[in-house]
Amino acid sequence: MDSASNVHLVYARDGKLWYRKYDSAAPSWSSEEWTGINQSASYRNKPRIALDSNDRPHVLGGQGTGTGKYGYWTGSAWVTFAESLNRDTDLAIDGSDNVYVVRRGGSSGGYIGARVRLAGANSFTVLPDPDIADGLPLGRNDHVYGSVFVNPVDDSVHVVYRHGEPTDFAYRFSQNGGANWSGGGVSGDDDEEPSGIASQNGTIFVIGGAGGVFVRTGTPSSWNSLGTAVSAGGRRLPIISVDEFDNLYVGCFGGRYNIRDGGTWLGESVLTSHTGDAVGFLRMAAVPGQSFAYAVWEEGPGVLAENDNNKDNFSLVFSVINLDGTVGR
Repeated sequence: MDSASNVHLVYARDGKLWYRKYDSAAPSWSSEEWTGINQSASYRNKPRIALDSNDRPHVLGGQGTGTGKYGYWTGSAWVTFAESLNRDTDLAIDGSDNVYVVRRGGSSGGYIGARVRLAGANSFTVLPDPDIADGLPLGRNDHVYGSVFVNPVDDSVHVVYRHGEPTDFAYRFSQNGGANWSGGGVSGDDDEEPSGIASQNGTIFVIGGAGGVFVRTGTPSSWNSLGTAVSAGGRRLPIISVDEFDNLYVGCFGGRYNIRDGGTWLGESVLTSHTGDAVGFLRMAAVPGQSFAYAVWEEGPGVLAENDNNKDNFSLVFSVINLDGTVGR
């Protein structure tokens, strides 16, 4: 979501990564555009989108074959980089428009790698592997499913991943653009896949693959549990969004969602299908100054949490989820 609360969406269909923009003032959707990136619909390939300071989209399409690409919109055209990205990749942008990518497979002996495209650069620079940099402990293997996000207060870079050390759900952060890393463990949750977010005031929230939410209370990694938000686990891939009051919107596969309003969870709810088919993955973005989050989810007869690698026949539903847990306006 951009500075005017417009929604930017990427999705996979027919082997390509597509983009559309929702004008919240109109309201209306832009025409569909191909980003120039090939993208299968596998949940493991995780299409990603982030916005720079000009509200221009940057996108990422991983591929299990290692042919994934990064691309961005110049204002008139899409530009893509062939970065040999495997599946299990993620993308974030800091306040200076430096673009960070984490990927499955390290570059210097670790299991999770990191790269940065400095603002305006024509290529990425390889960074030290966040999991093992500066003497940090190596995890179990490279099925890490890492997620990266940036703190808007100080532009620090944060990474969460599974199969880590000193606990299975591990955390790393850098205060100098990925040149050095610190961190530790969050919990023993080893499910796919953790993710995190920083609020406007710099509070760090993370969610494990099983749906447990934590808030960072110290440095380098002291955490308080906020309880289990959604029934995740397996490959339900929970996500978390936060508004300016630190209210949390949490969702996962199957249309399961929960909201933490004023420090209290409302309780898990499940979206009602609009097509009559099963509900798949859910994504949300809290709207600044409003008491709702935009939400998009997939529905279709082929929606399967454990293995949707060959499924490409989903419908996408767009709506809002309000702070009181109701759906729609």
